[in-house]
Amino acid sequence: MRTLTAFLVTLLVLIGGGVGVDAVLTQRAERAAGQRLSAQLGGDVDVRLGTWPVTLHLLSGHVPQARVTLRDVAAGNVRLTVATAQLREVGVQPAAGLVLGLGEASKPLVLRPDRGRLEADFDERAVGELAQASVDLRDGKVTITSPQGGYDAVAGLEGGAVVLRPVGAAPDSADAVRFDAPALPGGARPSRVQLRRGALRLIADVRRLGG
Repeated sequence: MRTLTAFLVTLLVLIGGGVGVDAVLTQRAERAAGQRLSAQLGGDVDVRLGTWPVTLHLLSGHVPQARVTLRDVAAGNVRLTVATAQLREVGVQPAAGLVLGLGEASKPLVLRPDRGRLEADFDERAVGELAQASVDLRDGKVTITSPQGGYDAVAGLEGGAVVLRPVGAAPDSADAVRFDAPALPGGARPSRVQLRRGALRLIADVRRLGG
């Protein structure tokens, strides 16, 4: 069945002018992938697949690259604001149904990249809930307001926990704030943390999305 499907899609690509037909089928596959990952992960998911001819790559169960954007997705007890996964050499299971709708819509979609990088942003509300403090996130620093007063801190990772460590003129009684890193899509474990304006960003290698 898959061999016949691949032949038919190849024929359509050749007859229809190649690029145009592939673009239409690719958009269909991207929309279906986004809908299925959204149903699995919650929130809003957008998928972009590459490179040409994407449909033929999909029918082989593999695409050279994919970009997945997730918005308002649950991450443990909080929700991430936005996360972007850049994936390379991606196994797609099941793949054929994304192109032609072969009755696979009820099956979980799994993306398995050989290499993948995930950047997940958490807004001040989520970080405040995790830190149990009022926070103001800026590039490179966070201001923490506590009963001891307000002070600046920098962020780091220690043993799977995010640590906000006081710097500068912090009160002597100010301790580092520590909380478990929130769960990331695909079970990815953060390797780096960045402080950006209005967001704390966790960066991780990702080897699986969906399923």
